[in-house]
Amino acid sequence: MVFAKFLRGPNCATVKKFIPDAQINFLDKKTHTPLIDDQDDSRIRKEIDFNPRSFEEGVKCLIQDVREGN
Repeated sequence: MVFAKFLRGPNCATVKKFIPDAQINFLDKKTHTPLIDDQDDSRIRKEIDFNPRSFEEGVKCLIQDVREGN
């Protein structure tokens, strides 16, 4: 199963936690990533009591959506 073109390093391990036999392929050239790395979300957490889910929970939800065809 080819899951995503934007996963690298530790992110691959997160996917493999849910899909151990996943085959993750990478493009030869670097492309835009939809992920935001090292974001400081302390202000929004404080101002509006926003508590985003973890990266792992987001991956789990995405996998479920893909499996359900959403």
